[in-house]
Amino acid sequence: MCSARCERHAAPPQPRLTRGYEAAVYGALLAGCRSFHGGTGGAARDLSDTAARLFPACGGLFVGAGSESAAFEAVRAEAEGGDRTMAAASGSALWHLLADAERAQLPLVALHVRADALESEVVPAGGEPAFVLAPASPQELADMTCLAFDLAQRHRRPVVVLVDPFLGQMVEPVSLPCVTCDRQHRKFVSVEAHGACCASPGHMVSIGDPTVVDGTGRRQARWEEAGTADAEVLLVSWGSAARILPRAMGLARAQGVRAGFLRPISLAPFPTSRLAQLTDSVRAVVLLESAPSPWSDVVRTAAGGRAPVTVLRGASGTGLPSAEEIVPALRA
Repeated sequence: MCSARCERHAAPPQPRLTRGYEAAVYGALLAGCRSFHGGTGGAARDLSDTAARLFPACGGLFVGAGSESAAFEAVRAEAEGGDRTMAAASGSALWHLLADAERAQLPLVALHVRADALESEVVPAGGEPAFVLAPASPQELADMTCLAFDLAQRHRRPVVVLVDPFLGQMVEPVSLPCVTCDRQHRKFVSVEAHGACCASPGHMVSIGDPTVVDGTGRRQARWEEAGTADAEVLLVSWGSAARILPRAMGLARAQGVRAGFLRPISLAPFPTSRLAQLTDSVRAVVLLESAPSPWSDVVRTAAGGRAPVTVLRGASGTGLPSAEEIVPALRA
């Protein structure tokens, strides 16, 4: 499949139905990654099984590891040699391994699969967090995995792409760049080239420029927002949980509640400045989470007391509420 116009293709072909894990693996391959290191157990097992099937078929190498530490030692050695390589992880030990990669300025890429809540180790103690991207669809999973290698190479820093089992098993139409065109013309097709993957009419999306700004080393955040011009209630969520935001906003507005939403695409850097701007004009912020995460504290800090922050979860305290369940809470 090819989504990039070039002299070899007059028009891009139709997207194909692709599972989320497969989209991530294809994105890595198209970015030039030729080795994948994954374990055989844990929440990342399905991802590793997918990579074990697709990497050898596409001329790459899959290396099964007995532990995440062993996988990262292998990835570290390959990254030091200048190769594009990646690892799959599901445990909190990932963040300690990334802290070492940060100090060594290694361009590592990791797909982090978690079935439960993210732990506080998502932000390495005593240091700035690595790049963390939170895709919300198989299309974004392909694009952001591809983009992760570009960010890692430009900044000499590790990049993490968050994916939960729900997103990994999801099947949706995905359009991928052509491998032949990518090799021949050395084009890098990513989120930056395509624009917003999930944007629809009326949405405002800031993709952000991942390059260094003004020589200060500052990185720009990425986010998607809609309905914020006149919003009195702001919905915030990320990853696959954010897929409920457009429907919840539409139902709320149909019942007279002026709702808007902000979806962080990058969790590190987090769109703190934009969230702070929006909290100046809204009456409340509603955070949708399936389980506790350290990013809820980031949202509260960005709100700075200008608007109260309410966390909504499913009726049992875990999982996401339905869009119909969200609207009464917004009216209250």
